Amino acid sequence: MTSSLCFLGLLLLSYADALHWAFLVTGSKDWRNYRHQADLCHVYQILLSKGFSKDRIVTMSFDDVPSDELNPFPGQLFNSPTEAGTPGVDVYDGCNIDYKGKDVTNITFANLLLGTGEVGGNGRTLDMTADDTLLVAYFDHGAKGYIQFPDKSTFHKVDFQNTLTTMHDTGRYGRMAIYMEACNSGSMFQGLSADLNIYGVTAQGPDAPSMGTYCGYGATIDGTLLAGAQCLGDLFAVTWQQFVVEGDGTRLLETLFQSVYEDVLSFSRLSHGGPPGGQYTSQYGDLSMGKLTVADIFYGDSQSDVKLATAFTAPWVAPNADTIWWVPNLATESNHLQYNEASATPLLKGEAHWREMLKATDDLQDLLNKQKGTQQVYWDLVLAAYPDSLKDREKVWTANADPSNPECETETHYSLVTECASKVDLATSYASQFHQVVVNLCHVMGADSTHRIVNLAKFVCLSLNSEPAHKGIIV
Repeated sequence: MTSSLCFLGLLLLSYADALHWAFLVTGSKDWRNYRHQADLCHVYQILLSKGFSKDRIVTMSFDDVPSDELNPFPGQLFNSPTEAGTPGVDVYDGCNIDYKGKDVTNITFANLLLGTGEVGGNGRTLDMTADDTLLVAYFDHGAKGYIQFPDKSTFHKVDFQNTLTTMHDTGRYGRMAIYMEACNSGSMFQGLSADLNIYGVTAQGPDAPSMGTYCGYGATIDGTLLAGAQCLGDLFAVTWQQFVVEGDGTRLLETLFQSVYEDVLSFSRLSHGGPPGGQYTSQYGDLSMGKLTVADIFYGDSQSDVKLATAFTAPWVAPNADTIWWVPNLATESNHLQYNEASATPLLKGEAHWREMLKATDDLQDLLNKQKGTQQVYWDLVLAAYPDSLKDREKVWTANADPSNPECETETHYSLVTECASKVDLATSYASQFHQVVVNLCHVMGADSTHRIVNLAKFVCLSLNSEPAHKGIIV
């Protein structure tokens, strides 16, 4: 009896000493990705308002959007819109960024999770113990089997899951919750063991892109439209953030998931374009962790922390059909909006407006030409692999293989991105939807064909021209 009481006492002491940590990451840069950096800083503010210690929040963000010359509010970020006469809530104010610029890489990301290797930045690390709780919130671009970073490097599903397994085996945490905002984000968690004390929630399943929100004319702060009408947030991200903001933390994570699942699906079906059927939030790993409360993951270590926290509230605006954009089409939608604005009533204004109209027209045409080049690259890759069989080409093009060949998929993607860079940018959200072709090719030809497939990628980039080499399929 005495030994049992001693064990219980040690267990309670262990939980009493457990700390809450958060790792907030965005793997993108440039003005066009405004929403990712706004998402991250909004979560940072929410955690502080729930009693989280600043000392246990580690952040990674390229941190270039607040100072971008296109930002009409220099040094500020907004994650939700406001009407004219209503100032927005700046989520960047006080948002500490530990790793920025060139330090935001897949290597730094892995090293911080594992607690090994050089990290750069300001040197802050996740000094966790086997009793601690870790929240990972990630916002960026993804494709079937990888997430992306600003230097165009990627982190493959296999490497990601190996990292999580190593963290578990070396006692880096007690329990972990991961909320991932990225296209095809479910593919990063498929097959994740339920024995790792890890609960993963993703913006989308493995086979489809996600959606941005507060886009177009919805990207307005105090009556000012953001240049290029960039999205202020991501649909999944702003929805789960709002759930955490509301309530007293006693609701369960499984309730959070179900509520966000239903809301995201409902909102996404309002959109005029997007994945068939809508956007499906997904969950993976140890689903029994759904019985934990919101406070167990998103709040500070104690109720006293919560009581002493500074309140923070950003306006909640329900997304609508006109402000929800499918991520692969964000650039197209943005350029269309600018073209429509510039070309409306073209004869009512003078030369300055004419020049704006000309530029908007050129920008739209240039974008469509680049997208045409993207389509051509991936079809030509399949054509180069199977020059004599349309049946085999269409089989590879339409297959839906799982990402299980990290070396082949990663090296082929890197070759395409670097070798084609002078002709077409393949590190975009538009291009990422075609990465499934690489996954399919590596699967069909086999992992031992890596060298051949990489050489095919280099050949395709070298011979890229203005007209598709094969017109047997419309993409």
